[in-house]
Amino acid sequence: METKKVQQQYLLSKWAATIQECRATGMSVKDWCLENNVNMAQFFYWQRKIRKQLCSSVDNSAKDSSITFAPVQLTSSRNKSLQEVSFSTEMIVNVGGCQLQINNDTSPKLLETVLKVLQNV
Repeated sequence: METKKVQQQYLLSKWAATIQECRATGMSVKDWCLENNVNMAQFFYWQRKIRKQLCSSVDNSAKDSSITFAPVQLTSSRNKSLQEVSFSTEMIVNVGGCQLQINNDTSPKLLETVLKVLQNV
């Protein structure tokens, strides 16, 4: 039984390197597989197996560690506690299922970034 596990680990590491090599080229999987004589069905089979193994190892490590939270004091740029700052909405923008409430203190750069992100959602 141990031999089978070792063989499986070997194949997983071999295919992980192969998949990384493919991704590093920037080529489509189809083109890369044709150029490198790799069966596309095997490529996706092993990619799926590797992803499952990584997900299960992340799940296991998350179960093993204890999560703790630290208190954080939030302050605004004007050194007022956020609880003391009053926000009055100057404009409400609905984009898709999202609603933005914008006031006069909203950074134009932040607004531009948020709108670009929402465009791609």
